Amino acid sequence: MKKAILSILTIFSTFNLFAQSTFEGKIVLRAENGTTKEVSDITWYMKNGQHLLSYVNSGTSSSGNYSLLSKEGKLEMINEKGRIEIPANTLKKPDYDFTAYKLLNKEGNKVVNEFNCIKYTIESGSYVAEVWMADDADLHINHFPEVMQSSLLTVCEKLHQGGIPVQMLVKEKTGKLLTSQTISYILKCGVSDEKFK
Repeated sequence: MKKAILSILTIFSTFNLFAQSTFEGKIVLRAENGTTKEVSDITWYMKNGQHLLSYVNSGTSSSGNYSLLSKEGKLEMINEKGRIEIPANTLKKPDYDFTAYKLLNKEGNKVVNEFNCIKYTIESGSYVAEVWMADDADLHINHFPEVMQSSLLTVCEKLHQGGIPVQMLVKEKTGKLLTSQTISYILKCGVSDEKFK
């Protein structure tokens, strides 16, 4: 199970300190690891810099339900066996790096899950990312905790300030999918403090 968590977190990058956010609510998204064929349906609760990501994970390498809780600079995995703190040095960085990148294309409006988006195609080394950025969401990249930050999100913020990536695909230039992430919906609402205990 721990291997599955680490492979899913590669889409989000490394763990440092967690960012404070003014957003409070619930985000539902789906992530896929093209290499391991894992698919995760994720419900993400956010309040006052606290984050709870509840995973329903399926795929060839593992399946099952678990949650990740980020609170006060710590990351814990919670499952039926209990709670395990995940040290920062065990989280694997993604194999792809978009620190040096080239913008290949910027396309007009497209609706992705009811969000009006602009698509950016970005190249870095042997990797290509397709990112659909939306302005009409209550959540923005700067609300994401550090565990979800990556060089790709930094590029997205530079290209489309104040927006959010509703859909992100990272592929090899051969077309092989490495990772994908798609937000189904974002709901700005009150979240009980009990979620983060």
